[in-house]
Amino acid sequence: GTEYMSVVCVFSFGVFLEVNVEKTLQATGNMIMPMVFQLTGALTNIILDPAFIFGFWIIPAMGVKGAAVATVIGQILSMIVALAASMR
Repeated sequence: GTEYMSVVCVFSFGVFLEVNVEKTLQATGNMIMPMVFQLTGALTNIILDPAFIFGFWIIPAMGVKGAAVATVIGQILSMIVALAASMR
């Protein structure tokens, strides 16, 4: 658990920014875009988890740390989508 939490806690800025944009849009009545943000992060995590845990192609097998890296990548991608949507 320590290995997972050390990666997720250090790189958790993505989830904080994404949740702020998500809640702001929800407060305006927009429920579709926040759902898209969440789906982006969740699907990215589902796709990347096996690759980073067990290794795939050029990605080395990282085990628990790989699950944390996949989670962080999903959070950051979700943040990027949220920020891009809020800019338009």
